[in-house]
Amino acid sequence: MSLAVSPDGGKVAVGGDEGQIYLFHLGVVSPTPISLGSSLKVSVASLTFSYDGQWLAAVDTSSAIYLWQLRGKQPTSYGPFSPTPSGPEVDGWNLAYAYSLAFSPDNKTLAVVTRWKNLILWDVESRAPVGILDAEDVSYSLAFSPDGTTLAAGGLRHSVLLFNIDPESWVKVACLMTSRRFTGSDLQQFGEGVLTQTCAADGNVR
Repeated sequence: MSLAVSPDGGKVAVGGDEGQIYLFHLGVVSPTPISLGSSLKVSVASLTFSYDGQWLAAVDTSSAIYLWQLRGKQPTSYGPFSPTPSGPEVDGWNLAYAYSLAFSPDNKTLAVVTRWKNLILWDVESRAPVGILDAEDVSYSLAFSPDGTTLAAGGLRHSVLLFNIDPESWVKVACLMTSRRFTGSDLQQFGEGVLTQTCAADGNVR
C-alpha cells in the first residue's frame, strides 16, 4: 500500500497490493475515486506527485515506472518503462524490486531506489533513464534538497547517503583536478579549444 498527497492538498493518490491506483479529488462532500488503471503487473511500491502537481509517478515492485500527466479532466498515462538504461554497460544488472521514488524540485528528474543498492535517475520529459548511482547500501527512502543539487537516501544500516547531482559542480571539480595540465592525448581527444573554453588557468570553470 502506498499513498501520496499533491502539493496543493487537492488530490490524494492511493495504490494497493493488486496494482490498482486511485486518484481522489478532495474538497467535495463525497470524493469519487478515479481509476488510473490496473496495468501494474505487481504491487505498487511507491507513489509521488511532482512539485508543480502536474505529474503523478508510480513504481511497482519490479521497478517498472509509470507516469500520469494530470492536466485536464482526465489523467494521461505513460508507461510502463524499463528501470534500466539500454546498453552493454548495464547487462546483467538485476534491479528488481523498487522501494521508493522522488521528484526533483524542478520537476525534471525522477529518482528511483531499488533493493540492489542502485539509484536510478530518470528524465521526466523524455521518460528515459539518464544515470545510475551506486548507493553502497540498501536504501528505502529518497529526498532531494530544496535546490535540487543533492539527493539523499536512507539506508538499511541506519545510514544516510548524500549524492551530489549538480553537473556544474562536477565540471568545477574536474577543472580543479586537471588544473589545466592537459596531456597531448587530452588535447587530441577533446580538442584544445573545448578545454580552454571550459577551464580557466586557475582551474575554475569559465
